[in-house]
Amino acid sequence: MTLQAARLPNLTGWLLILTVAVAAFGLTALNLHSAIELNARQASPALQAVNSAILIYATIPRIFAAILAGAGLAVSGMIFQDVLRNPIAEPSTLGVSSGAYLAVTLVTVFAPNLSRGWLLPAAMAGGGGAILLVFAFAWRQRLEVTAVAVAGMTINLVCGSLASLIATFHRDGTVSMMFWGSGSLYQNDWAAVTTMAAGIVPATILLFFLWRPLSMFGLQDSAMRSLGLNVEIIRGTCLAIATFIAADVVAAVGMIGFVGLAAAWLVRLVKVKTVRQRLVASTTVGATLLLLADQLLFASGTVGRSIPVGTFTALVGAPMLLVMLARTTHTGAHPVPDRRSQPRVINANRIGLVAILVIVLIVGSLASRDERSLFIAMPDDLATLFSWRWPRVMAAATAGGMLALSGSILQRLTGNDMASPEALGISSGALLGGIIGAFFPIGGEWSMVSGASLGAAVVTAIVLAVGNRPTLPSSYLMMTGIGLSTVLTAVVGIVGLYPDPRLQVVQIWMAGSTSNVSPVFAWLGLAMIFVGGVVCAGCSRWLDILPLGQPTAIALGIDLRKVQVLLLAVVAVLSAAASLMIGPLSFAGLLAPHIAQRVSYGRAHAQLAVSCLIGATLMVVADAIGRLIAYPYEIPAGIVASIIGGIYMVRTFGQR
Repeated sequence: MTLQAARLPNLTGWLLILTVAVAAFGLTALNLHSAIELNARQASPALQAVNSAILIYATIPRIFAAILAGAGLAVSGMIFQDVLRNPIAEPSTLGVSSGAYLAVTLVTVFAPNLSRGWLLPAAMAGGGGAILLVFAFAWRQRLEVTAVAVAGMTINLVCGSLASLIATFHRDGTVSMMFWGSGSLYQNDWAAVTTMAAGIVPATILLFFLWRPLSMFGLQDSAMRSLGLNVEIIRGTCLAIATFIAADVVAAVGMIGFVGLAAAWLVRLVKVKTVRQRLVASTTVGATLLLLADQLLFASGTVGRSIPVGTFTALVGAPMLLVMLARTTHTGAHPVPDRRSQPRVINANRIGLVAILVIVLIVGSLASRDERSLFIAMPDDLATLFSWRWPRVMAAATAGGMLALSGSILQRLTGNDMASPEALGISSGALLGGIIGAFFPIGGEWSMVSGASLGAAVVTAIVLAVGNRPTLPSSYLMMTGIGLSTVLTAVVGIVGLYPDPRLQVVQIWMAGSTSNVSPVFAWLGLAMIFVGGVVCAGCSRWLDILPLGQPTAIALGIDLRKVQVLLLAVVAVLSAAASLMIGPLSFAGLLAPHIAQRVSYGRAHAQLAVSCLIGATLMVVADAIGRLIAYPYEIPAGIVASIIGGIYMVRTFGQR
């Protein structure tokens, strides 16, 4: 599995790098000149003093922060790619940045009295823990490219859910931190620059002394051992240095993704061969890329300066990841697996399982808590609780069921047992479409549902067009979806920065809270899952045949194009409605079909029915846990389910 070599000549690559550098430093000089000239035009000495302070303690440190952060992320990405032999590895795709950010968030919220110097050790611990988890889950596949990438991206999602959980309980104290966590280079002193310089410069110098063992990673591990090298120690040392550099950047300026990926791509264009030359080239390219991105935002006025540069790089870098995936080649075909030939873990009485799920569903709906203890609501209690409990329970159950149906359809349609609306970015597309629909002057909730359905449909089409190719392993489909989800999440983040009251609903959707679901929306969800279930039952024959492969399906008289369009439309509508109720990330659409597949012998009608029930049960239980575990506070059901489902997702992929 390799990335196709760039066919551009060296001169073109060097011209591109030179253009980026000239644009970055030219725009920086222009912005500085404008700031100095504005200060000189001030008539009041007091205003001149204020502008001078802004220039010295905000504008100039911002430039140096961009240079150091870009250089550090590029070097870290280069080391990760060389040592892991993974062309798309970098701190943001390996979970290092999100793990470091989660650790810094924990320290900031729960130990605010600690000095700033503790942030770097915390970030180092979080980043190191994240990459160790990635290795643990991808070890069975010998750290293969897609295994590492999928595990890393999933760790990103889990860490993001945990950070959202913290923000839910400490909203007042984490608003500015959430902005910083998006990768803001806004500075008001030289502290961040000093922190990065003290860590990145010595670590990069140390890498220059390790150039000889680093250059050996172009060989296989067995060849390195035959030359007398201790591969484990060398790899561990290099990865520790790369993690330290990435953690230093996160501790100073937050999460900025895809800089290392873009820098490595440009360096690869010019075919720099030696490690020392690539270290120099990577630091230079990374610094100029991030400086250019930040200065573009700075020059675009007040609106642009309010956008974190990490959000901007995600908008640019995630599509680059999709392009790189599209250029990926793999030797050998990967036939679509026949699900009915796969072993079943559970062959017990399925009726008993259904009964257990129904009992859990009822208990989860009735579970309550007061200041003294937990209890199950009795008829007398229900008279008080029913009016506000039933909409959220119905919303959680129907949303979980709709996601489960969507996941079952996607897994059978693509032949990928890791496909789901959340993992493929379909839920994020629905969220963005729903936000756009909220701005329509008429239609109310129906306009949001329509916009969300359209957004989900567009994302589904893009993901399947880019990632679902017979020459690629099925895991690339999920990688494509997660990459696209990163772009959509960045867009939602930018939209959410604008002070429009209608955008307050964004935070509610993204958190996945059912507490504000209206009765109208709850009934709408029930109607949609009923219609969706009827349609899915009518499509069960197609869903039985599709996993056998396209040639077999065509031979049996199925019009693939019409069937695919219909099934994708069902997925889009169900995913959109569910996402508007419980947020874009819950993993019910992944976990429920997996469990159902293990107990339903692979037949579509049985899997769909059991999967729907499991998804409904999962979300109702997640809602109950969110209500009860931190009483009187509430954890959104979407966050609880995403943590459970994300861990299951990584564990399952690691065992494949």
